[in-house]
Amino acid sequence: MGNSPTFSQHYHLARVQVIVSGGLLFALEVLGWQLPIKVSWLEVDKLGTEELKVVSAAVLAYSLLRLIVEWCQTDMRCRTLSSSKFEFLVTILLGFTVLILYMFPRNTLQLIVQLPLPSTLLVLMYGLIFGIATSTAIMDASLIRPKAEAIRLGLHRVPVATRSAFKMCFFVALIIIPIALFADEFKSPLDLIWPYLVFGPVILLATGGLWGTYFSRAKTAEGELLRDIRHRHMRDAVDQHDTFYQLGGWDRAAQVQLTPLAIAAIAGEVAKVEELLDTGDDPNQTTHLGWTPLMLAVAEGHSGVVDRLIKAGADVNAMNFVGRTALMFACRYGFKDIATKLLEHGAEPETMPISSEPNALMVAAAFGDEEIVKVLLDHGANPKARGEDGRTAVDYAQSGKNGKIAVLLRKKSR
Repeated sequence: MGNSPTFSQHYHLARVQVIVSGGLLFALEVLGWQLPIKVSWLEVDKLGTEELKVVSAAVLAYSLLRLIVEWCQTDMRCRTLSSSKFEFLVTILLGFTVLILYMFPRNTLQLIVQLPLPSTLLVLMYGLIFGIATSTAIMDASLIRPKAEAIRLGLHRVPVATRSAFKMCFFVALIIIPIALFADEFKSPLDLIWPYLVFGPVILLATGGLWGTYFSRAKTAEGELLRDIRHRHMRDAVDQHDTFYQLGGWDRAAQVQLTPLAIAAIAGEVAKVEELLDTGDDPNQTTHLGWTPLMLAVAEGHSGVVDRLIKAGADVNAMNFVGRTALMFACRYGFKDIATKLLEHGAEPETMPISSEPNALMVAAAFGDEEIVKVLLDHGANPKARGEDGRTAVDYAQSGKNGKIAVLLRKKSR
């Protein structure tokens, strides 16, 4: 998943939405812009500009709040950067300045007080919810996998999160139809403003979503697009999420098509593996649920294939989509020689998998392999390390009724 400091997933999206809604409100309130179009069914020629100010102010207030929340959830290493603090503070300052400039005049509010206030607030809240759903759907649509990649990874083309976002957007959109047609409150002055209160937030929030997901050209100091970095982190998270859904039985299994190198690694065909590597195959290519050829060879106990893959540059610390490494598989299946080989080539014995699963030492303790436990300890494995569930390797040894290993680990823990 990477160790580089990153912003909260929705931070940049909220910042764009502040800029879009704040810029529109500034243009309408301070520069005196008028709507360049007339749409009779929305009565734009009668009430358009004032309603658009109300909508822009509401979206701006929501986006400012969201920006502050996302900033607080951002990696501390990002928040300590002078450039990040400057960008955040300037955005907040400009946003609140425009909001205050809008709130001083009272002519806009005169229209609002003539409307049924509870109904107006409910419709505006609905517009914000609809806008959030639309913006989320736009962002999640960018995560749809190419067909070939989906088959290779053993994941569905449309991620679980994307499917949920589409459903949410669809059902939220349906809610307004019966209300607009049958609610008595809409047969009042509100019938002139409710389209703005609904579709205004949707348009502004969706614009922010589109810009942040597809159009932004902001770059890092190294020249990489920030939206590409965010997309990569989101894709990693979605791949992991979908894997857990399949393993947990909450989503049906997807079609899988293993690469030739993965097939050869599973079969233990050293000559075929060498041939594929010599013709340019990547030893770190990921296949079904993020497995690498090295993980597959280790799980099957093919020491010769493991040697060839390591020699070709296979990453001994690569993690699949649930955070398991080749060393964890060697420990789980009792392959001491392979585990030793991996450790001698830099495998990290203390790597913790994602979620509450055990690491290499915990696995070896649970399955009662004293020799592998000793090898791991000799290579720096920490017997005091705790998983997300708070358990140590000693706890796993006791659960597996492996007393000798538990005693050994307690001695090493002192």
